[in-house]
Amino acid sequence: MKGGFALEEIKNPQLESNSYEVELNALSDTIGFITSFYNTDNISQEDLKQYIQYPMLYNRQIRNISKRMYNLHGLYGRTVDKMVAAPTLDNLIIPHDTSKKAKKRADYLNFFFNKINHKLSTRDILHASFTEGMYVAILRDTKKLNKNLNLSSGFVENLDKLEGLAISTNVMLQPLNRDYVKFIGFMNGDYVCAFDMQYFDQFKHGGLVAEIKNYPTEFIKAYNDYRRDGTKRWFILDQKKTFAYKYRSQIDEPYGRPLGLQALNDIFFCEDYTDSQRGNLKENSGTIRWLKQPEGEKTGQCSLNKEAQQNQYDNFKNAVFSNTKKVSNKIAQTTTLVLAPNTEVGKLETDSTFLKETLTNENMTAVSTDLGLALAALNGQGEGASYSSLAVNLDLLLAEVFQMLEQIEWQYTKILNNFLEVKEDEWTQITYLKTSILNRDKQFDIAKDLYMTAGGSRLYLYAVGTGDSNTYMRLMDYEKAMKFDEKYPPHVSSYTASDSADKPNPDGNVGGRTPKKDGELKDGGVQQKTNGSNKMTRPSQR
Repeated sequence: MKGGFALEEIKNPQLESNSYEVELNALSDTIGFITSFYNTDNISQEDLKQYIQYPMLYNRQIRNISKRMYNLHGLYGRTVDKMVAAPTLDNLIIPHDTSKKAKKRADYLNFFFNKINHKLSTRDILHASFTEGMYVAILRDTKKLNKNLNLSSGFVENLDKLEGLAISTNVMLQPLNRDYVKFIGFMNGDYVCAFDMQYFDQFKHGGLVAEIKNYPTEFIKAYNDYRRDGTKRWFILDQKKTFAYKYRSQIDEPYGRPLGLQALNDIFFCEDYTDSQRGNLKENSGTIRWLKQPEGEKTGQCSLNKEAQQNQYDNFKNAVFSNTKKVSNKIAQTTTLVLAPNTEVGKLETDSTFLKETLTNENMTAVSTDLGLALAALNGQGEGASYSSLAVNLDLLLAEVFQMLEQIEWQYTKILNNFLEVKEDEWTQITYLKTSILNRDKQFDIAKDLYMTAGGSRLYLYAVGTGDSNTYMRLMDYEKAMKFDEKYPPHVSSYTASDSADKPNPDGNVGGRTPKKDGELKDGGVQQKTNGSNKMTRPSQR
């Protein structure tokens, strides 16, 4: 998609159409797109079970609930955050062949891959997939069209989400509003998506021109078609320019599923239980202490006069207040209180059984099980949790993330090569390495063993070890050009010099490992040193 458009194109009714009628399921269409906002604060248990059972029909509701739970429920939110942060996103750009043209093309694609800040985009893709189950975006190259955009009105104050602005030339992977996209088919092993032109209707009464300028020209043509013919509401996106990914979904389903779909029921119960605990705690947090004055000869009358009653009440109140204050400050104290004969004191008991943490741990364990991650892996606690069991659990988590990256890297390869107008059989391949903060050392050892024993790839070794082989090699080229080895030779030490035992005077040679002192040797080492065993000629020596 090259360049922008002229303002006349918005008003020109003769523009060629890129929009075609798409037959959609009426029930799914009505439920998913008839309203722009959905209140998730008051959902019945029956409705929630219905949503979970039919996530394709109630996709918007499921996504809104999942986003709300991500913000409210710490375990769900932190699980998503950790899965998004797990991969290091180390990558390789692999040319089609060894020709200079292919190498130059790979260098340019690598530049462009970094230009769109792929790590930021990829983590946004992972986050959207975990919380909403899908991600659809376009690769845009928008010219500087909104340079005179007026932001003095309430536009900035009322922003609820950000998008790319054409204030200057903008090259980016721009996500489309997931309330207005739908997977409608697949072709040549890739998804076909449609975008709902009703998205732009919300800007009819102000800001339409400024908004639509942020989209490629074909979107403007499609919107003009929709304004002339309401049946052309859905615009089929160009498969070659569209980044489309579904999470936890079959290939023939119109939407994905969020990570917490099966956990939503347990999360809601957990939230209700916690809220009930807090409400019960507030209700029962106050303690009522009572004083019964001594009864006189007549029933219902006190034997003390008015002044004595007041003095006794004041003494009791001051004693309770003083003792409570000391206890709250965690200072032990004995309180002395003198009362009239037959005076009774006591405390009003309340039922606090619901305050016990009887279900909290069970709820948290149930939620973590639904999310597919051991609770101990998140909070470092857990009865009976061993290192090996947690390691297996985290490996399974990484396997799921790496499987997602396989599809994500293919989408990047597709849209970037198509943007550069490369034939499909000459595509430069983008590959994310299966490395994370959890397994990086292990992956480096594998790459090193392959390099040393089987002629493995040096580029792969550099990529695993540094995360960016191109930057690492440029740094080595720079150091070589600057002749660092000649200018800054390494200091002679036990790591840079070795003993030359084949020379006439080996005892006088400098280098080799510094001998240990007697106090540093174990018993066997002391005996060997005393007997001179290390200096004896071995059968392997000539």
